[in-house]
Amino acid sequence: MPETTVFELIGISKSYRNGRKERPVLTDITFNISQGDSLALVGESGSGKTTLAQILCGLTEPSSGSIAFKGEQPNLAKAVRGEVQLILQDPKDSFDPRWSIGRSILEPLIQNHTKEEGEKVLLEGLQQVGLPFEIHSRFPRQLSGGQLQRASIARALVTNPEVVVADEPLTSLDLISKAQIVELLYYNVVAKGSTLVLVSHDLGAVRSLTKHIAVLWKGRLVEYGDTDKVFEDPTHHYTKRLLKASLLGPQS
Repeated sequence: MPETTVFELIGISKSYRNGRKERPVLTDITFNISQGDSLALVGESGSGKTTLAQILCGLTEPSSGSIAFKGEQPNLAKAVRGEVQLILQDPKDSFDPRWSIGRSILEPLIQNHTKEEGEKVLLEGLQQVGLPFEIHSRFPRQLSGGQLQRASIARALVTNPEVVVADEPLTSLDLISKAQIVELLYYNVVAKGSTLVLVSHDLGAVRSLTKHIAVLWKGRLVEYGDTDKVFEDPTHHYTKRLLKASLLGPQS
């Protein structure tokens, strides 16, 4: 069966104006993301990874180029609503500090479920990420960083999204929490056939979770391919340097 394209990006560029000057962040990015794929966006800070993730989520528009979601180009923000969920680098940014964790997790569903249905979805969502149900009444300040990131994943998953975009979800977590989050993303997104876009500096997590990798350098796509193949035989000098520094790629 032919693969279904979820995102088609053609010549995507993005610049921000700073006074009279424009600062390019992305330049001429072209690739597709297929349904059920798992793609890593990697590169140094300032390479444009987060901006590209925001474009995929409909949170910002490209300055030029075109992006289609399941064949639809106009009004991307409307097209991806409910279909694409974003997990942020800092989980505190996912939650209103005045709301309980349960209210925040259910907020995307509040108009479409009765109270009883909502409680069932909440219980299932918390169980899915290994959190006890009683945590639903707590507030963000009462949770550890690892617990809060688990809750943010639950919030992303309760709508059964087509695509999950995770923007540096492992930052500031300890090693045990990182391993737990990688496992959660694998079993709840990748193994279930949903599409994952992972922005990460953690190349160990990238190799564990993703089938394909896109390497960004100075806002340009310099390498794209099968994750294992790129790790074993990178072609661009920046990719080689990145992998060598991580001690996960060829060291010769």
